[in-house]
Amino acid sequence: MRSELSGCEHEVWELKAMRWPSTQRRIATALMGMVLWVTAGWALAVASEGAHKPSAGLRRVIIAFKTHFDIGYTDLAANVISRYRTTMIDQALAVVDANRSLPPEQRFVWTLPGWPLSKITEDWEGHSPERKARVLEAFRQGRFVVHALPFTTHTETLDLEDLVRGLGFASRLCRQAGLPLPRDAKMTDVPCHSWILPTLLKHAGVEFLHLGCNSASSSPRVPMLFWWEGPDGSRLLTMYLATGYGTGLVPPEGWPYRTWLALIHTGDNHGPPTPQEVTAALDQARHKLPGVEVRIGRLSDFADAILREETAVPVVRGDMPDTWIHGPMCDPGGASLARRTHAAMPGIEALHTQLRAWQVPVPDVAGPLASAYENSLLYGEHTWGGALYWVTQYQATKVKFPYGEAFRTELASGRFKRLEQSWAEHTAYIETASRLTERLRRDYLTALAQAVAVAGPRIVVFNPLPWQRSDAVAVPWQHGPLAAVAPAEGGQAIPCQHEGGVVRFLAKDVPALGYRTFVPAGQVPAAGTLRVDA
Repeated sequence: MRSELSGCEHEVWELKAMRWPSTQRRIATALMGMVLWVTAGWALAVASEGAHKPSAGLRRVIIAFKTHFDIGYTDLAANVISRYRTTMIDQALAVVDANRSLPPEQRFVWTLPGWPLSKITEDWEGHSPERKARVLEAFRQGRFVVHALPFTTHTETLDLEDLVRGLGFASRLCRQAGLPLPRDAKMTDVPCHSWILPTLLKHAGVEFLHLGCNSASSSPRVPMLFWWEGPDGSRLLTMYLATGYGTGLVPPEGWPYRTWLALIHTGDNHGPPTPQEVTAALDQARHKLPGVEVRIGRLSDFADAILREETAVPVVRGDMPDTWIHGPMCDPGGASLARRTHAAMPGIEALHTQLRAWQVPVPDVAGPLASAYENSLLYGEHTWGGALYWVTQYQATKVKFPYGEAFRTELASGRFKRLEQSWAEHTAYIETASRLTERLRRDYLTALAQAVAVAGPRIVVFNPLPWQRSDAVAVPWQHGPLAAVAPAEGGQAIPCQHEGGVVRFLAKDVPALGYRTFVPAGQVPAAGTLRVDA
């Protein structure tokens, strides 16, 4: 096989099973790592380089600025979103204004995920039209740039439709502003993501993915820069950092490429750097990188430069299991509801399309379903509630939790009330998605049943899947006793179980993406015989 970059022979990696440290070590490391990231902020990324000098082959460095967005964790999600929309974006606008007179390559550019920027720019109660206009102008001028993904996800908890619709937040912003669609994507914290990701992003026009693992987590053994080959053969240029969210100004020793990405990345909801910190980064670059072209840009600028080089890039094939995915295991009710809701949403959209084609008047599906998918996507966001710091302050004497009566006493005292509120806030996403989905399902099935050209009491069974099915159904029934039903077009009667106002029976041969109507049968089929051999 040959490199997509130059036709040179390249290395191919097959992902193998990964070994993870013991639970005790992971917890201890996680506590230490979280303290580092929360407190160190921007300085951690810039000060992280060692004493080595850049390689002689280094020609250019792209500096990109970003913060780690947690939809929650540092505070309740509602408060975090409010801060995005107000103080955080105001700080970023101040940096834009302070850098306005600098040469273009030295002007501050802030990279944001699609969902937070869409929340910042939409109309909300108490919003400032002046602030919104300034944000959109900075976006059009390239001072704020949006990458393709909505936020960091537990990719394996989501359906493909969730993931694809998640790309819509960034694409809508760009289309409304008359800008090209983003060709870069970024996620942090979560060590690994499902193998479908490179295939999905590549087919969506994304050419570069940057993954920054939480420094307290173990990482897969992959090169820092590689082609991630999806199951269909699609290849996505991917940069993987095992040591944190971002990088310093100087590449590691042995970096074989002429271009380096200095991703100056602040910690959890820390916000943008100050104007002084942007200036300091440029000053450090001039000092540490004499003779090297240094400019501020976005993630895809790095990818474009790499693609122009002739150095081979290794290829990695395989899945990367998500070892961060603890949230669904502590919320079995929500996780179960998510699975059922994911399965229902595509069928509702298909039924709506068919009803409109049959000229059955039904309400529009686009708005309610978009809201359902947005909430489903938020349930797959990686934060999953508040930080342990809320109840421990990461102090050794507070990290140990009692059991039994002592725990019940602490629970009653309200020690965990705010944490419980954050968990309920997260589960509420999928509960909202489920309510919206169920309302649409009920309305559309009612419209279908009323439109069927069959007189009298009837049961209409819709099959949302693309193949014919026979399956057990349960339907509320208020039209008197019912012992059997039969297909309305004729056919053998089917026995029913009628208890507690609900009829249950085996609906046979319901066509793919279609329906079948059943009516009360005049005769009850003869009971079959069952013989059991001794």
